[in-house]
Amino acid sequence: MIFLNEDATQPGLTASGRFYRTRDDWVRYVLDRPKDEFTIADKAIGVKIAMTTNPKQGRYSISQARIAKDLGLAEQTVKNAVVKFRKAGLLDIEKRKIGTNTKAFNFYRLVPVELAMPIR
Repeated sequence: MIFLNEDATQPGLTASGRFYRTRDDWVRYVLDRPKDEFTIADKAIGVKIAMTTNPKQGRYSISQARIAKDLGLAEQTVKNAVVKFRKAGLLDIEKRKIGTNTKAFNFYRLVPVELAMPIR
């Protein structure tokens, strides 16, 4: 699967330029979806994840509890939104441990809209 910093469909842009253009396209796509597909809360969560994604690694680790706290939402709302984005094929999630911490964290990667394939 190709992720934000690996997209070769935008010649003439630096890797950083490709990242930001693809991320912005992802955010626009999510924000333009009808409310029966993604609620306002879902969209805010998606934008939070997208805007905090590391351009060099193309992924971001943040707890769902932190997203919920930052946005003033219930943690279950965040969990539900992440599931929706994953099912829509727009978000890839990998669990990883950071350093010596025994708890695994979610690392989110945005899947470019043109490559997103819904999971059934």
